[in-house]
Amino acid sequence: RWDGGDGATGTGVEVGGGLSWSGPGLGTGGALVLEVGGRWLVAHRGDVEEWGVSGGVRLEPRGTGRGLSLRVEPSWGEAGSGTGRLWEEGVAGRGSSGAERASGVGVEAEVGYGFPAFGVGVGTPYTRLGRAPEGERRYGLGWRLDLPGEALGLDVEGWRRERDAHRPDHGVTVTLGVRW
Repeated sequence: RWDGGDGATGTGVEVGGGLSWSGPGLGTGGALVLEVGGRWLVAHRGDVEEWGVSGGVRLEPRGTGRGLSLRVEPSWGEAGSGTGRLWEEGVAGRGSSGAERASGVGVEAEVGYGFPAFGVGVGTPYTRLGRAPEGERRYGLGWRLDLPGEALGLDVEGWRRERDAHRPDHGVTVTLGVRW
């Protein structure tokens, strides 16, 4: 873990947990999912404090994956795992203390619609919007392909990230998932 400059030898312990409930989708043929979670950095070498809570509401198509999907996930503080952020941002991306990052509210939202694709799977075009606790804004347009049995998936997304006083970043992310 990163602890204010000692990225090679810093260590820490974090505790996290969550609850999820899934129920009928109010006559939509989908599933309604409610989630809540939290994490706390219990111990860390150096003066680092991190914590966060998050929630979520999702409407997912049942079975075939065809149809409307919605997701809204608000968060307060640094709700994502510090280890996960290290993989995503690298040591260079960890330029602020946990107390500075944990000072705001963030939200992630996505809407998509699944269609039959290529006669073998479901293709889902989607749009994604987000605001991080430190004020960063993210926008994305993408397309996801899921094959039967969810053994293979492909996700292609074009995105834009805006931070105050910085030029926006743009990119394309291609993710190939194989499950066994």
